[in-house]
Amino acid sequence: MAGFRFKLEVVRRLRKQAQDTQRRAVAGAIRSVVRVEDRIARLGREVQSTLDGRREAQGVAHVDMACLRGHELYRGWLSYKTREARAELARCQASVNEERDKLATATKELKVIEKLRERQKARYDTWIRRQEQSASDEAALQTYLRDRGQSSTKVRIS
Repeated sequence: MAGFRFKLEVVRRLRKQAQDTQRRAVAGAIRSVVRVEDRIARLGREVQSTLDGRREAQGVAHVDMACLRGHELYRGWLSYKTREARAELARCQASVNEERDKLATATKELKVIEKLRERQKARYDTWIRRQEQSASDEAALQTYLRDRGQSSTKVRIS
């Protein structure tokens, strides 16, 4: 016999590829979130550094208003960039959630086809066992009939 062959194997492989593609998409979306979180942290450190620099400048006897104004403008720009990065983070997190939903759908579709494959394999295995049992029963019956036929022949001869 040729063995078990799942007729929808091509469909199963395509669904497996779709699931793998979605896993990569989720991983890419998560990498985007991590990049944006790193940018937010870097901007936060820069804001803190600017505040520390301003405090040091205030300790000097001579206060340079242009420098102070420059620090304020730079800090305002950093705040703007931080807000912008947080908005991007929200978009990236929404993208991660969307990709995870797609992955869940792809996984569910693959699971359905794999369950079908398992059921068909179980039916095939049951059919094979029945065929083997039938062949074994036939061989046992033939052996019994042959032995019975020889013993009756022996009885007639004696």
